[in-house]
Amino acid sequence: MFEKINNYLACLSTDLSRCQRTLAKSLNEFNFECIGSTQTDDEQVIAASLKQFSKLISAIEDERDNMVSINIQTHIYND
Repeated sequence: MFEKINNYLACLSTDLSRCQRTLAKSLNEFNFECIGSTQTDDEQVIAASLKQFSKLISAIEDERDNMVSINIQTHIYND
């Protein structure tokens, strides 16, 4: 029973990670449409903040992948 639950949680974690990485990619690629030739200072600050947030989300997902991998390896070796 525990193995089924563990596999289910690992699967959910993988799905969540994929969605979070998609969000991070979208935030990283975000650009304002300008009414002119250049972005305003505020638009530049917001775009830079979204890129930083994207990096943070990616780092969190990297750690989530590491935790799931360690959990799976620990479970395999302890059986």
